[in-house]
Amino acid sequence: MIFLDSIRRFSPRRPIPALKPTIYYVPVVSAAPLCPECAGPLSRAREPANRVKCASNLREIGQAILMYAQDHGGRFPAGFEHLITEEDLSSNVFLCPSGIGERAAGATTQEVVQSFLADPIHCSYVYAGANLTRATTTPAHVLAYEPLGNHVGNPQGIHVLHGDGTVRWYAAPQAKRLIGELTAGQNPPRATVVKP
Repeated sequence: MIFLDSIRRFSPRRPIPALKPTIYYVPVVSAAPLCPECAGPLSRAREPANRVKCASNLREIGQAILMYAQDHGGRFPAGFEHLITEEDLSSNVFLCPSGIGERAAGATTQEVVQSFLADPIHCSYVYAGANLTRATTTPAHVLAYEPLGNHVGNPQGIHVLHGDGTVRWYAAPQAKRLIGELTAGQNPPRATVVKP
């Protein structure tokens, strides 16, 4: 009997009652920009891809350094800005994706270079090849490296661009010793620190 009542209620003679749509708006807010600690699991998940991109950036910088040296009698550039002006390297290449840097912008190459030099936030890497030449550089020499702290997770460490264009990952203890030697003027670092 109940079934028949429901059929009678919705018979073709009677119109079906219209459903009123109700739209609910649910705001989705990420706490990551407000709380870096809250973004930890997400950033750790992206870290392997960021490390690959970071190493790729340093390889590209290494290739540009070698091309610059070929055009300038074997001398390496005095700074990264010469790679932007003379080797047409994008300012994006100087940013580690795990870092907090911002791309140097400008309408012309000169404006990009001015922006690049004006604020250290536009470069995630440290250049160590300013006084080197192609003839005197060995695979143990360091051309560029990143500061410790760009990469999160375990193990923490840094990428290093060597004189032969290779990029190697160094875990934090070895990275600290390597950076210490470079800041003390020891390039190439001693064999106990770097084993090419």
